Amino acid sequence: MNILEDNEDRYNKTMKYRKIRTQCFTISVGIILSYILYVILKINANKMSPIFAEYLNNKYILVFGQWFVAILLGNVLSYWYILSVYRPLLPDTKYAGYNYSTGRGNYTDDVDDYIEHSEVHFGKYWDAEKRRTKIEKIYKITSEIILVQLLISVILFFIIK
Repeated sequence: MNILEDNEDRYNKTMKYRKIRTQCFTISVGIILSYILYVILKINANKMSPIFAEYLNNKYILVFGQWFVAILLGNVLSYWYILSVYRPLLPDTKYAGYNYSTGRGNYTDDVDDYIEHSEVHFGKYWDAEKRRTKIEKIYKITSEIILVQLLISVILFFIIK
């Protein structure tokens, strides 16, 4: 009888903070890719120009450049995956007016309509619970990766001269 009332809140923290969860995932993937890129560049440093090889030892380029490369690579190469996990769960958009500076219409999430309806686990939401659990597991792991990388970056910044 109470199937709809027993469901988890549809607009929970997974949906409210989806931009944070998405960026945590993309930056974490980017961090891993930036380490791979750095190792490849370091191995081939003797084949590069001396100026470029010297940049690999600069602490500012090493620390801040790695974060820049991580954000860039992560968003380019992994954003599609986390979006594919989120896509069936996303609320529909509604027209929010025209932006004359960009020449486009603005669309926002229709959160009011999203909250009013229940997420019955059939049709487009057949695996919604699994997707939410997967997103939260990914977020837990990737947030730890980012915290560890932040600590490594701070230590490298103070150690490298």
